[in-house]
Amino acid sequence: SAFDEVPLDDDGLDVDELERLLESGERPAFLYTIPTFQNPAGVTLSEERRRRLAELASTRSLRILEDDPYGLVRFEGEPLPTLFELEGGRNVMYSSSFSKTIAPGLRVGYVILPEEIAVGLEDIVASTYITPTLVTEATVLEFLRRGLLEPNLERVRGLLRERRDAMLEALERELGGPARWSRPQGGYFLWLELPEGTDATELLGRATPAGVTFVPGSDFGGEPNSARLAFSFASPAEIDEGVTRLAELIPAAATVKLP
Repeated sequence: SAFDEVPLDDDGLDVDELERLLESGERPAFLYTIPTFQNPAGVTLSEERRRRLAELASTRSLRILEDDPYGLVRFEGEPLPTLFELEGGRNVMYSSSFSKTIAPGLRVGYVILPEEIAVGLEDIVASTYITPTLVTEATVLEFLRRGLLEPNLERVRGLLRERRDAMLEALERELGGPARWSRPQGGYFLWLELPEGTDATELLGRATPAGVTFVPGSDFGGEPNSARLAFSFASPAEIDEGVTRLAELIPAAATVKLP
């Protein structure tokens, strides 16, 4: 099926552009969006845009699938209302995951749907994976019953903040000036725009043997000089060293020399 991409900026999904698309094209089946700490850019939809998007969902009967796996791993700033909360769940479907808040190996998530949609999805879901992962679901249930989620969230937020800070500090030291990057207040990723003329795919080919990896932005439809950097796994010291190595390799993959 055909689909349209709605561009992002520092305040998240461009609602003006979405409105233009709705006016000019066929009515979409639904809009898929990650409003909070978006993957891959790490940006968050502003509250003003959230309210406009919720209003669009209501006034245009626009179905929205709000994917929110990172919302609870905010380590800076105030939480924003979800689209689901703002719209009331009539046209907004909400999904999230315990893989980001408890442990990545669990692969347990959930979705909140209007009843009429849930009924229609049951057969599709059953035919797709036959049965859910019952043991890991039971593990999550027991984890929640014991009241361990909030303490674990505090631990995860602390670790992610420290690693995010290490990456921002290293980027400022090594690439401040010729490059730009997002500054997420939570989540797992940030978006890096390398100096103009840099080929991120070429850079990855040079960085991998040096023990540094990232995802080129072109894999997400981004510009050739963009990249997604994850700060969720490596330690602060490893992040610092990784950014240093990456910066050393950029001139060989760029037509613009760093000062």
